[in-house]
Amino acid sequence: MNAMKVAKVLGWVSIGLGLSELVAPGALARFLGVRRGTGLLRAYGLREIAAGVGILTRANPTPWVWAR
Repeated sequence: MNAMKVAKVLGWVSIGLGLSELVAPGALARFLGVRRGTGLLRAYGLREIAAGVGILTRANPTPWVWAR
């Protein structure tokens, strides 16, 4: 698998992880054993989605991969 394919997979994983952090932060916090911080998980979700979109839409995804 070449680097661009790995980057695309990472972009889709980032979007999936970000959506789970955004849509169900309470369930994810319980799964991770975190008592509080659902607002922080939502913020991480937005950052993760932004990184995923950046990876998938740019000709050179390297800076966005590093942003993850």
